[in-house]
Amino acid sequence: MVPFCSRDHESSETEMPRPSDPLLEMLRKVAKEKKMNTAALAKAAQIPRGRMKHILSGSEPMTVDELIVLSQVLELDPTGMAAEAEAEEPEDSDEADDSSAAPSLRAMDRREVPPFVLDPYGNHAWQIIQVGLALSVDMFLVLDTEALTGSGIPKAVMSRYSEKLPLTLDAAYHRHYKCTYLPEGMKVQLSFDALYTCILPWPAFLSIHLSPLPPDPVTPDPDPEPEPESAPKAARGHLRLV
Repeated sequence: MVPFCSRDHESSETEMPRPSDPLLEMLRKVAKEKKMNTAALAKAAQIPRGRMKHILSGSEPMTVDELIVLSQVLELDPTGMAAEAEAEEPEDSDEADDSSAAPSLRAMDRREVPPFVLDPYGNHAWQIIQVGLALSVDMFLVLDTEALTGSGIPKAVMSRYSEKLPLTLDAAYHRHYKCTYLPEGMKVQLSFDALYTCILPWPAFLSIHLSPLPPDPVTPDPDPEPEPESAPKAARGHLRLV
């Protein structure tokens, strides 16, 4: 079993909390309850996916316009958002004397989530699908057409791809695909000329490509100030014999 690396390795456990942390936590919580991932939110709010990822992670500041659009997409009352965000803040504890060492909400959430575990001896295709769903990224599948017989994919579609059938799972519609694990394959709802419930056999998966979003911007360390040049040493006097 191989543990999947988490962002705990990328950030400090003593990251200082910010005033916007409760609001961001509340937005992420409501989005999760509505089963809307980053891509679905970005599409509904007409904000680029990379930008949406960065503002929800707190790595980039959110504009007032973006906050209003997100509140509309998530059906939140702007007048009540502040009160709900305040309710997300942990109560002060008499035991917590040193507030400067308190980790941020994001750091606490990351510690509470158990690490994702990769099993090299398990079902590779399903594990990769799970990673793609968790990261909310587009997935491009290449399937063995011959192995898809009886899968529920229309014959008219399969006839156009004699050997390999390409299939894209757009991250904005992950919740609509309803990907479900079955011993014989992955159950998924696909839209062609109509909506079809299909079972893609595990032997049909030839390759799965994930399209990662850009990472959070990295602020370079400031260049050290150059040391002042030392004054040139005066030439030592010497005698010249004539």
